[in-house]
Amino acid sequence: MSGSVPCIDQGWKFKTEVKEAVVKAAGNGRYCAQGEEIKKGDVVVEKIVIPMKDVSTLMDVTKTPQNATITFSNEADVEKYIHLSCTEGGYTRAQIVKLFEHFAYGIDGKVIALGQCSWTVNHGGDALPDDIASSVNLKFVEATRKNAQGVEERFHQSVATRDIAAGDEFYIDYRRFVMPDFYARFCEKNEFDDVRRATLKAVYGGDSVDVCGVPKE
Repeated sequence: MSGSVPCIDQGWKFKTEVKEAVVKAAGNGRYCAQGEEIKKGDVVVEKIVIPMKDVSTLMDVTKTPQNATITFSNEADVEKYIHLSCTEGGYTRAQIVKLFEHFAYGIDGKVIALGQCSWTVNHGGDALPDDIASSVNLKFVEATRKNAQGVEERFHQSVATRDIAAGDEFYIDYRRFVMPDFYARFCEKNEFDDVRRATLKAVYGGDSVDVCGVPKE
């Protein structure tokens, strides 16, 4: 989803590089670029939240910019996105469902979110190889502030949970994702596991607390 869009335009506050992940089976990962130094507490990436109910077209980047993440409150929102992607972009339904399968996430159990550009940040946790067992260095948070017009805007941010050096791969803990019930039903109907469940099954063998445990913090 990120294509050739510069990382700064995607919402990253520091220069990053996407390349093969440390854990090869994970595919690509995102790394802190050479010359950068991130301190604990820094906002590493920030994406403005745009509810799908407010979106009438996916073609106008002034309304859905590259640093946006679109949120979906119900299955009708998801179907609206699929419809627009097919009619405006020429994609098939199967292609867009696959997009949700691999990239949609949830952090509050109420909505799911899909970035205009992929985060490309892998899971880090206790079941990873010893050399990166303490690899989690980012945490998702929600933030709000008023824009120049006095309108309150919402953002999804990733904040550094420790210092991050140039060359380090970014990791979040997928166990923190909370998927809403409507999306669980959508996944079941379309016969795929959401990104949290699929990742935790691959890493731990299951996605229940008794199998994969809970985040340390």
